Amino acid sequence: MDKKEFQQIVKHKLKDRGFRAKGNYHYIIINSRYWAGIKLDHHPYCRGYYIEYGGIYDPANDFSPFHFGFDLSYRFVFSKKPNDDLGRYDISNPIIENIYKPDCPFTEYFEYETRTKDDLVNSLVANLDLRFPLFCNDTFILEQYRKDWILFRLVPEETVGKIARLLGLEMEDVMAIRDSNIKKWPPD
Repeated sequence: MDKKEFQQIVKHKLKDRGFRAKGNYHYIIINSRYWAGIKLDHHPYCRGYYIEYGGIYDPANDFSPFHFGFDLSYRFVFSKKPNDDLGRYDISNPIIENIYKPDCPFTEYFEYETRTKDDLVNSLVANLDLRFPLFCNDTFILEQYRKDWILFRLVPEETVGKIARLLGLEMEDVMAIRDSNIKKWPPD
């Protein structure tokens, strides 16, 4: 499979599920203030993609809704073994422990020149069915930020302000906590 074939397969599979496309982003409008999406991230020095999935509150505008990226995102996973059925694993948790260790059966990278169309389609279906639905709930991201304040350290200040406002927090308080070692709110 080549790069164009990979893109077409992903595009058609996502379109069949109601996604719209803007550049490398494919998205679903959950409601007027929240969109869930998928970003294809190609690396020119190799023959493959990372597929990032996430959500965004109050998209920048219709022309460039993901200008600042997702408010929170994770990556799809793929089996390291060709023709392995991801559906037989529990991949529903967005955080896969030890994914970078050699004995982990998963990778976050899909190398299209060494894998088949069936591998891609099966992996997409498993990820869309088991991982992506978290982001179709418009409160999921806010719940994650409430549980783990470290997330505020991983996003641009524009996103910090937006999430703070949605949580009813003062930006100064969030920035002070962001720069401290507090992980949960309220602190114990």
